[in-house]
Amino acid sequence: MESIKLTYFDLPARGECIRLLLIYGEKEFDDITYDTDDLDIWRQEKNAYPFGQLPVYEEDGRVTHQTVAILRYLGKKFGLIGENDWENLEIDSMADNFTDFALHVIDYHYEPSAKLKAKKREVILTKVTPFLKVFDDISKESGGYLALKRLTWVDFYLAGFIDYLSLMLNTNIFQSYPNIKTIRNNVFSLPSIEDWYNKQPFKIKLAEQWINRSGVPKYDFCDELLTQRTNMSNCKLTYFDVPALGEPIRLLLAYIGDEFENVTISMYKWTEYKQLFPFGQVPVYEENGKIVNQSVAIMRYLGKKCGLVGNDDWENLEIDSIGDTIKDLQHKFVCVHFEKSASSQKRLKETFYNETVPYYLERFEKIANENGGHLAIKRLTWVDFYWAGVVTYLSWAFKMDISGNNPNLNMVQRNVLNLRSIKKWYETNPINESYTKEWIEFSGTPTLP
Repeated sequence: MESIKLTYFDLPARGECIRLLLIYGEKEFDDITYDTDDLDIWRQEKNAYPFGQLPVYEEDGRVTHQTVAILRYLGKKFGLIGENDWENLEIDSMADNFTDFALHVIDYHYEPSAKLKAKKREVILTKVTPFLKVFDDISKESGGYLALKRLTWVDFYLAGFIDYLSLMLNTNIFQSYPNIKTIRNNVFSLPSIEDWYNKQPFKIKLAEQWINRSGVPKYDFCDELLTQRTNMSNCKLTYFDVPALGEPIRLLLAYIGDEFENVTISMYKWTEYKQLFPFGQVPVYEENGKIVNQSVAIMRYLGKKCGLVGNDDWENLEIDSIGDTIKDLQHKFVCVHFEKSASSQKRLKETFYNETVPYYLERFEKIANENGGHLAIKRLTWVDFYWAGVVTYLSWAFKMDISGNNPNLNMVQRNVLNLRSIKKWYETNPINESYTKEWIEFSGTPTLP
């Protein structure tokens, strides 16, 4: 019998999605929670957890983190996945889109400036509305599911999290988007889930109390289609004319060796093309006429195509966990870099560069050392391509030599860039360093005092 332990706070949110899947799979587990009324214990024990984050999932003594990675792993255990790699890519894409939506809401909720949060109210509603509209449309077309017109693990992700996010927004999402509620109800009406909540009801009052406390600002002031093609084929990647999120996918496609159409859009002309793409986002990957977005989901799909995945589900969970942690660091950077208020950005930068970046790099460096110059399972996987593809951009953006100061992370990058196929790619597709740095400087310049 498996020994399973889930550690999270005494709230629903990210932990609830995993609880629901474990209940659905009829798995007994230790549901360990930290008390949000007294977080001193959590603060004392935080550094004992991977990257100081929850939820953390433990199975037979093996420990990992990252919500979506855990959900994917359990989804496969319980048969809530696709029948082929493309169907799994569709599920992954929807999960990452829901993560993007959740991050917009969370960033708004924890904004520490009262005046800036008030100004962000309309902006955040503008940002999240397109996500909700697409989720609602998909649910309507598919009978109350987010992917494949049937129950998959991504439905549990939405069902376990959406009420909590609604509380954060202080708005009734279900009133405007009833088909999203259908997704939630399709999960909550499952017999095992109904039985679970009859015995251990949803702690809505506790969640409301925490959201009301945690969402109070800490202070009351306001720091106020260009194309470049390889030979045409059945694969197309569309991204900006800089590296960043598109570069790891380009490198994976170059490693696979398939010819693909590399379509690039000028960063300065993005607004002209934005509405043409799913969720108004790039990168977008097209294969045999089928289109999908979300960079990490695409990397995972391509990684499986070329054998850059684990030998079993747990190894793939380890890879996914690191991939999502890299994405976390990128998201934290984006929140600082695109902050519109100069004084707010200055304050955010101090924390980001003095605390956040060293915290993450120290742990990534240790992981790379333990895995012999790789980020997972002691050999080359798609997550090494992720790091190698973004680290140069991040170094320019952070204005620091990440690889030079971290020899084992440098080895991760070298192990990818020294591959013959990657060297060949860069011979004809070099990164435009001056243009990229110019864009980083331009995009990161605040427009408000």
